[in-house]
Amino acid sequence: MHAERILIGQNDKQKKKSFRTRTNRHCHSRRWTCRFTSYTSSFSYKKKIIVFDDPESPRNAASHGIHNFLGLDGLLPIKIREIAWEQIDKYDSVEFRNRNIVDVNKEEEYEDGIFVITDDNETSIKAKKVVLAVGCRDVYPDIPGFTECWADTIISCPFCDGYENRDRVWGIVANSKKELSWFPKMAQNWTSKIKVFIPPNIDIEPSYQKGIIKTRYSCLQRNSHKSKSY
Repeated sequence: MHAERILIGQNDKQKKKSFRTRTNRHCHSRRWTCRFTSYTSSFSYKKKIIVFDDPESPRNAASHGIHNFLGLDGLLPIKIREIAWEQIDKYDSVEFRNRNIVDVNKEEEYEDGIFVITDDNETSIKAKKVVLAVGCRDVYPDIPGFTECWADTIISCPFCDGYENRDRVWGIVANSKKELSWFPKMAQNWTSKIKVFIPPNIDIEPSYQKGIIKTRYSCLQRNSHKSKSY
């Protein structure tokens, strides 16, 4: 089969790396909702397009609902995908395949530089253009219970879930001086009950310690020998 453009949605960093090596920058990288934007802009062209979507669960599968997304607020990610594909389905130029891609190779023997794409069912397709939507995946720390708490009591984005956790006690892990300087202050838009946990490798300057006294949140820094509270 031959297509004008192939769009690939993958979940794995290793696949992302190998794809970039093989295709020599003849592709774009994107993941999930922003991927659909690229899809719809491509589907309106009079081109034959095939979309390969990774059957693996997306990164936001644990989400209890999308927030700060006007028109879709509160909807589960899986519902947004359903709506997106219902809207995309009206374009007769697109075909959807729920398969993994295992190889993307540019055939130099073709004058136009045709790509050969092979899925995990050993089916190969030729295309003039390839768009990669490999995105990223979260690597959780090796802490007992972390995975079970992810997206429930452990959240990564206050703009996504801050309102739903407003006025609760927030424990903020600051991984750098830059985060320490602005993130706790920003969090006060949702709660005044803030405890900041500082890694032992970050030096706390006296001026910052004095500033903490004027705020409504507390800081704790711990190493193998002792703990400091501010």
